[in-house]
Amino acid sequence: MKKLFLACTFVAVVSCGIAAPQQIYFPQGKPPSSRPLRNRVGGLLYLMVIVPDAPLLAEPSETARRIPHTTAFREVFLAFAEDASRRFYLVRAQRDPEVWGWINRSSLLSDPQCKRSANRNNPAFMKVALRNTFQAPAEMVSIYGGPGANYDIVGQSRLADILYVYEEKTGADGKNYLLVGWDAEWNPDRPNSICGWVRKDQGTIWDHRIAVYYNRQNIKSRPLVRIFRTEQGLKANDGQDVLARETSNSDRMLTYDRARFPILQDGEMMKIAFIGAPPRIVDAIHVVMEKARNMQVFFVIDGTISMGRYFQQVQKAVRAYIDSIAPAEKARYHFAVAVYRDYQDGETGEMEFVADFDDQNGLERLGALQERSDPSDRTLEEALFNGIIRSVTRASWQPGMLKTVVVIGDHPNHRQEADRKGYSAQSVVTALEAYTKEKGLGSGFRFHAINVNVMERHQNLNDEFMRQMRQIGNQFKPVGRFEQVGSEQGDLDRFRGMVTGVLHNVLETSERVVQVIQAIVEFVGGKPPDALDAIYGTEVMRLAVNILAEDDITPEAIKRSVVGRQIALEGWVLKTSSGQQLMEPWVYIERTELDEFRGFLASLMRGSEQRQRASQLVKDAVMRTTGDQLVKGETIQDYIKRAFALPFRGDSTLLSKTPEELQQALGNQAFWSQFRRRVGYSYEALALVSEERDPSVLRWDTTQNKWVRTTNDPAKVQSWVTSAGGSKFCWIPLDFIP
Repeated sequence: MKKLFLACTFVAVVSCGIAAPQQIYFPQGKPPSSRPLRNRVGGLLYLMVIVPDAPLLAEPSETARRIPHTTAFREVFLAFAEDASRRFYLVRAQRDPEVWGWINRSSLLSDPQCKRSANRNNPAFMKVALRNTFQAPAEMVSIYGGPGANYDIVGQSRLADILYVYEEKTGADGKNYLLVGWDAEWNPDRPNSICGWVRKDQGTIWDHRIAVYYNRQNIKSRPLVRIFRTEQGLKANDGQDVLARETSNSDRMLTYDRARFPILQDGEMMKIAFIGAPPRIVDAIHVVMEKARNMQVFFVIDGTISMGRYFQQVQKAVRAYIDSIAPAEKARYHFAVAVYRDYQDGETGEMEFVADFDDQNGLERLGALQERSDPSDRTLEEALFNGIIRSVTRASWQPGMLKTVVVIGDHPNHRQEADRKGYSAQSVVTALEAYTKEKGLGSGFRFHAINVNVMERHQNLNDEFMRQMRQIGNQFKPVGRFEQVGSEQGDLDRFRGMVTGVLHNVLETSERVVQVIQAIVEFVGGKPPDALDAIYGTEVMRLAVNILAEDDITPEAIKRSVVGRQIALEGWVLKTSSGQQLMEPWVYIERTELDEFRGFLASLMRGSEQRQRASQLVKDAVMRTTGDQLVKGETIQDYIKRAFALPFRGDSTLLSKTPEELQQALGNQAFWSQFRRRVGYSYEALALVSEERDPSVLRWDTTQNKWVRTTNDPAKVQSWVTSAGGSKFCWIPLDFIP
């Protein structure tokens, strides 16, 4: 809107609060405003409901009145107090801060991490490899929303999936059920990282990290390995009970993302979980699912006179919203900004592209923008359609992300006959559809619009703006939000609330899209994707399918890749034969664990460079890495087992020392050289695995006393497989551990 006067600058002071829930017992007499409880590792104590419809109560008592709030399976609460019996928590709903109540801890998951093995020598997280014991043709395992088949099926998982165990309960049918999740630590902002409950007899418990695979080093001099169904068949060794045979080309490079055989019972005759690796398209889907959690939000704002005050209000609203969400979730949002004016403002003025996505200074530039209009322009309409087309087609949209356009302005585009380029609302739709087709962005855009400066004397223009925006927005599904707000100073609070509402809506849509993608994967082979329409809605379903298609993934391709290709059995195999090692040990590790372990190895290497300070450097590294101190008399090897849950190839001759003993040993030149060579190799080899490069390029440089790469561009070797929870895992040779 063009005006021939300057707008005033002012500051609005806003106070806010939460209305106290009625008839709920609070230890302090009112809802606590801060200081939630902390979990055992120091973070906020988030609780997840692990059975549906767990009672939310007015008091910490089983007989207390129920709060009229239906708790859903995997609903997340934040804990603020415990009762004296420690049976109930006072909680506030994560999604709705107005909801308070008391809930029995038996209905909750309170530990942020899964269960651990009790094996002191290998204290890894407890996992389960799913398998089918029912002789059913479907290669899927049902996942329930509670411990029992009487609960709803909330998903399915492929055989051979390795999941983490959080809880075990007996169901109403008398059978044991496991609560399982994709990752070793569940994320309150991603409750679907907890899958649900599976029958225990449909899983093989694996309570450590060690697996084996055919030894590739001596394949030409040893017999090919046979895996037997039973221990008796292995002992008989007559070929009658063979489950699988090694192929003659198993010595080819096995990438670090492919499944190995988890050891279930160690010894000369090993019991293993014989599992088939999931197709790489499944890992690709998990990567796409992570990408789909990202939201590109493009603000297209009227930049003419009278609109300047809204620049900083958008800036404030976005910042306040981002500050209110979890730090790990902030990176999901990507903002871009452009302003539009009228044709009289010239080529660079009619559309000003302020900041592209991921421009770190984009919001600052928005707040510093100046409103302006050409003095010769006496019309109240703008070149709105031109601004949308030019700016949207210039932004760096990414395939696989949810793409949103938010238009903020007061007055509409010129009538088509008066528009210099003859644009109409349909022109915008046609131009953007052509653009998305050309760029392979089949999911298109979602449109939102906020009409500001609404006043009686210009009501017809305000309403025309809304009509034009709806004409455009209704062509892009799911349809966004369209709202109007007045021109008074007090209306700025409402305006910021509308911006926040749009961002909430974008988040909700993103989460539903991710749920659909996960459902397509989980139910493939058991429920066709079109049957999910009734659950998620046709528009969201279509949006999710189109986002998958942007990365060349279709539901049909998923089904072809998954169904009929999974194996999940248990078998027996010899460890050695005629003095030759048949099976090579491997370690299952998550990316952050690997990076933390490499950081600790770097500290050990610094200790070898500063021998007189080695003991203190190691102790400092312990504090820096895990925040605790070494137990009295604890060796470095035992600390690594305790803190990282990493096993060793046997008792380490290098690390089975206290920091003081290590410092003394480093004074011996022979030990120092051996230490530098062995620990240095682990550090460099794990770095190459993390980079998805071939570790075989490492060579020991005797002059420099360190490992060097023989090429600056090692061959690519895929390492990481992405879980449905977003974490990355790989397998590394046990020999990479010092």
